[in-house]
Amino acid sequence: MRKLSLLLAAALAVTAWGVEMSKSVPKGWIEDLEAAKTQAAQEGKFVLLAFSGSDWCHWCVKMEQEVFSQPYFVQEASKKYVLVMADCPSDESILSPLAKKQNRVLARQFAVRGFPSTIILDAKGKELKRHSGYVRGGAKGGVEFLDELMKGVPQPAKAAK
Repeated sequence: MRKLSLLLAAALAVTAWGVEMSKSVPKGWIEDLEAAKTQAAQEGKFVLLAFSGSDWCHWCVKMEQEVFSQPYFVQEASKKYVLVMADCPSDESILSPLAKKQNRVLARQFAVRGFPSTIILDAKGKELKRHSGYVRGGAKGGVEFLDELMKGVPQPAKAAK
């Protein structure tokens, strides 16, 4: 079983490395929700699914610049979450082939009505919490906001080896 886990982790790493990413995905984030759910199950994490309109939404741009792309936020949030960016820009030429197929479908599936929107999922894809709108306070404020949003929700256990 351990060998299988190692092979799966290696396959995910190679896949993530070899797959074209959208130009709007911050460093430390991925855009493949299915891979994120697998990783979350293995590592005992939640999935943080962020919806953005990177080329038309002022608050999305501000959120990406001040929170999501900041090394402190990525480092701290990655301890509890697998970070997934689902960008829905007007100009879809900045998206990877995966994002072109997936992101608008996800926005409909999760009934996203406002941007930016942040949805916390469990490893099976079940929605646990949601927030629409900009989060103040930069990277530190973003981490504190997530802690407050998830207060009382126990961290999932890692998958059995």
